[in-house]
Amino acid sequence: MHFRISVFGLLFLSACSRQEVAHSTAPIVVADSGKKSELRGLETKSIAGVREQPYFRFAWAGRSFRIAHGRWKIKEEHPQWNKAYGWGPVVWVKERGRERVLDLRAEFPSHYVSNVFQDEASGRIYLFLDFGIEGPAGDYKVWITEDKGEHWFAGENLKRPPFTFPPAALENFFVDKDGNGAAWFKIEAASLPPSERGGQTPATEIFYRVTTSDGGRSWSYEGKPAFFNLVHQEEERHY
Repeated sequence: MHFRISVFGLLFLSACSRQEVAHSTAPIVVADSGKKSELRGLETKSIAGVREQPYFRFAWAGRSFRIAHGRWKIKEEHPQWNKAYGWGPVVWVKERGRERVLDLRAEFPSHYVSNVFQDEASGRIYLFLDFGIEGPAGDYKVWITEDKGEHWFAGENLKRPPFTFPPAALENFFVDKDGNGAAWFKIEAASLPPSERGGQTPATEIFYRVTTSDGGRSWSYEGKPAFFNLVHQEEERHY
């Protein structure tokens, strides 16, 4: 099955809101399918000072999701640093008027959710987190749910193809019901030195493929481009 895709590339958003609900403790259990992964349940807690990501909102039957940045202190002695960079990923799950959260701010301060892939039929959602201070990181942090957002676990980090600068971006992702899938990265040949283009023209898009056989718990790298796409460019006309 192919996942519907939402991609958000802006790191700084001005819209802010405040969530006020009661506090409780999230349960922690251990998964028993494939690789063992620690599962994290949703919490009911207050998250103040939120930078919304409006493109990361979607609804399934009886359940809605939204993804944003929650304010987080990363340098106590530098308020201005915190104002610019002190945030981390938060996911809200709302069902029958009850709202709970997956709070990843402590583990991933100054990260943001760059890609969301979701499929209601399977109940799977994939979050791909990137670093937001010094530009793209060498890999994406991956968080996964397989039960409609009720419990989450960390997949293996998804490394970007090496020797690409600017770093190759995650372009697409799919996984089937058995956990077999692939992540596709794309980079423009024009951004690479001529010696690293593999004989391709600057107008070529270069795609790399990274595969998984266990639903994103681990990844296998092919180490070379999977295919090339020559982008048609209209001839420049002067009038």
